[in-house]
Order: sequence, then C-alpha cells, then structure tokens
Amino acid sequence: MEATNGGQMTELLENIGHNIRRLRDEKGWNQTELGFRADTSPSIISLIENGKRNPSTATLAKIAGALGVEVADLFPKALGRSSLEPSLNDALEEERRSSLLIGALSKTAERWQTTVSNPDASPYKVRAAVDAALDLSDALVGLVELVGKEYSTEKWAAVRLAARLLEIAKAGDERVLGVSEEEEQYEARREQIRELTHRISA
Repeated sequence: MEATNGGQMTELLENIGHNIRRLRDEKGWNQTELGFRADTSPSIISLIENGKRNPSTATLAKIAGALGVEVADLFPKALGRSSLEPSLNDALEEERRSSLLIGALSKTAERWQTTVSNPDASPYKVRAAVDAALDLSDALVGLVELVGKEYSTEKWAAVRLAARLLEIAKAGDERVLGVSEEEEQYEARREQIRELTHRISA
C-alpha cells in the first residue's frame, strides 16, 4: 500500500477502517468477535478501524475471510481511478487475465482439498497433494514478495490462495502423520509450512 503518500495514505487507511467497521456492524459483531474470527487481537482491529495502523496483507486477508468478503471489498471503490483513468481499460483487461489464472489455480486447489479430506484416499495421494500445495504456495509467496507492499487485486488473490494452500497442506499432513512415513519427512514439511506462514504474515 505504498502507492499513495502522506495525506492520501491516511485517507486510504481511514477508508479501509470505515469499510471494516461497516461490514462488522452489519453482522452485529463487536471488535472482540471479529478479532476472534479473524485470529487477530481486538486492539489491532480497533487500530485498523480507526485508520491508525497499516495492516499487513495477511491481516487483511484474515479479516476479509472472517467477514465473508474479498480483500478488495475492504478498499474504497474509487481506489486508483483518478489519475489512472486513461489506463483503466488496460488495467481491467490485465485483471481479467490474472483472475483467469488465479481461478484455474483455485480449481486445482479444490481438487487437492478433496483429496486430503477424502477418507478413502491413499497416504501416497494425500502426500502428493500436500507436496503440490506447498510447492504452489511457495511460488505464490515468492511472487507476492517481489511485488512488495503495493496494492493490487491480483496480489490479494494470490495471498488468499497461498493461505488456503497452506491450510490444505496442514490438513493433509495431519492425515499422513505416522502412516508409513519417516518422522524426518513429516518434520521437514511442517517446517516448510511454518516458514511459508511466517512469510505470508510478514
């Protein structure tokens, strides 16, 4: 979110906070309830809602997930339009292409999730799904880190997909724990999950 400066950044943070408060109020939740559902402390929710904290990508993804909306819904609708209007059509076209790619990857993630939650799936298939989910999550996190803190719909979609892939990997890992698997292999995957989780949250 470094695309704006000074007063613009303050206004952006206030708008994000306002949108989060509005969505929270619509659900009849207080800040404690939202914090619990988003795995974030109520004090951080308060700071974000009051525009006094620049939230990380991971925090916004968790808040959006808890509220049942997309991360883009937390941002003001007119974000990026004024001086960028001449290139808006190009941006929309690029976003459509990005959405197709993220959509295809999401479908793949759904298949892996089906595999790890299927009680009849063999440990081999579950491990293969876990390894594939970790590899793709690692690639997505790497791309997000290259982009930096600048906001884009594609970036937020990649962050959410990476987080989802990590959840799939965790669930699959629990299933194959102790089933024809060396402890070292299990620990290596757990360490990879921890590292990727840390990188997403950074």
